[in-house]
Amino acid sequence: MVESLRNQRVDILVNNAGIWKSTPLGSTSEALLNEVIDTNLKGVFWLTQAVLPKLNDGARIVNLSSTAGRTATAGGRSLYGAAKAGVDALTRNWALELAPRKIRVNAVAPGYIETDMTATHLGDPDTREHALSRHPLGRLGTAEDVARVVAFLCTEAAAFVTGQSLNVSGGFVL
Repeated sequence: MVESLRNQRVDILVNNAGIWKSTPLGSTSEALLNEVIDTNLKGVFWLTQAVLPKLNDGARIVNLSSTAGRTATAGGRSLYGAAKAGVDALTRNWALELAPRKIRVNAVAPGYIETDMTATHLGDPDTREHALSRHPLGRLGTAEDVARVVAFLCTEAAAFVTGQSLNVSGGFVL
């Protein structure tokens, strides 16, 4: 992707790669650890670093984080949560580092969102009911719910927002 930007400038970068692999402590392999960290944390870092020379002053970076990075749940989500907590840390630090260039850096932290990635997990009726019970708004999120917040952070309506990780979780983290 970066190669295709050879003679172009970038105003918006959205880091939206992620994988979720459930694995309990004690049964995690190094290969699985590397896959989760490489995709969810290092992918954000390396893509941002590669695109950074192409970013215009005043550009926006939005990183996709997760409520898993700020809440604890049983069921082998620790690797995913740790990687997404790292994304939040990168977001805050880059907001300070890139502020002299007026580049705003924020994150969006979805809760349970109905996507291909969560389909198997949420396909289990008991798991789905438990997830729904933890959302005060009484429903799971959609990709559109997340996209609207990402879009907002890329507009001038969010011109004074940087270094934040916004929960898009229907109250899940409450």
